[in-house]
Amino acid sequence: GGIPFEFHTGNYSGPVTETITVRFPGGDLAPPPVILKVKADIWRPIDLRPAAAVFEYFPDDPGASVFTVRIVNQTAEPLELFPPSSSHPALSAALSQVVPGREFDLTVQVTPPAKPANVVGTITMKTSLASMPRLEVPVHALVPAPVSLSPRTLRLPAGPIASAESHTVEIRNH
Repeated sequence: GGIPFEFHTGNYSGPVTETITVRFPGGDLAPPPVILKVKADIWRPIDLRPAAAVFEYFPDDPGASVFTVRIVNQTAEPLELFPPSSSHPALSAALSQVVPGREFDLTVQVTPPAKPANVVGTITMKTSLASMPRLEVPVHALVPAPVSLSPRTLRLPAGPIASAESHTVEIRNH
């Protein structure tokens, strides 16, 4: 017989090992579980390193808030990438060629002024490859509030309070 399973490659790239535990019916009389190791080498025509741009935006230091994704062409034919476009108005991207037709750097940043939020979007580029005409780079940028408190809520006992109480609050300026 066979053991069907699904493996979603998602953002995996390169060598991957997954473990599958096979359990048999029969309660106490069943044979012990069998551990299967599935090894694969995930190959993509265009590899993203890392697979997504995840970073924090600092309004006081926008230069530190730039994230770079290396784009590597793994095919035999030269790659041409066309100007990137963003699905979110608060995100912008620029493309530079590192090795002609082979490697590129995609720099992603939050476009100021940015309101405190999680900025989630996709940078999309058209490519010259027929096998992969469009390349998408997921982006998740955290734009913190200018000032944050921790804890956000203080719980005090119902009054009157018989003796002095002390609570610590951290105020952080981003």
